[in-house]
Amino acid sequence: MTELTFENDKSEVLRYCGYRRGVELTELTDEMIRDGMETTNRLARIRSYWRLFDIEKCEEGVALKGTDVVFKGQGISRHLMWDKQVVLMCITIGPEFDREVKRVMLDDAARGMILNSCGAALVEKAIDELQKEIDTQLPSGHTGDRYSPGYGDFPIEQQDDFMKLLDMTRTAGIRLNSSYLMNPEKSVTAVAGIKD
Repeated sequence: MTELTFENDKSEVLRYCGYRRGVELTELTDEMIRDGMETTNRLARIRSYWRLFDIEKCEEGVALKGTDVVFKGQGISRHLMWDKQVVLMCITIGPEFDREVKRVMLDDAARGMILNSCGAALVEKAIDELQKEIDTQLPSGHTGDRYSPGYGDFPIEQQDDFMKLLDMTRTAGIRLNSSYLMNPEKSVTAVAGIKD
């Protein structure tokens, strides 16, 4: 994946910070956002991986052909109702960013929160770009909306399936803890159906 940087993404950072539209920023907040974006650009090391799978509907949910994995939940079943193939993807901006957020939080919680929001905005931008890249490599169709473990009734425990099928530690440097949370924290896994 090509290198991504912040340009005019201040509105996304503010959204992750919880700012409402129309709220005027102080000069200090504006400066902290600029610093946060610069730090994120400097430290982010984006790694990603994806795989294409054929699927079929089954009583338990959506089965990935050629594997023993079944995605469970009514939400994911509805989301992939008309699809015959899916892409599983993972992406991270890397551990250096996490370490810096922890360091900054100890000195200045407000700066740390803004920096953390910069990372959230960048990983979201990165997975959007990954989908565009995937679309150029598909023989036909394009990826639809993403759906991630932990959303709705799609069990967070299915992160284990992403871990195995994408070999995430080797391919992207992502690990799971016992609560199925990812390390580095600014990482995303998702499934997207292939639309005609």
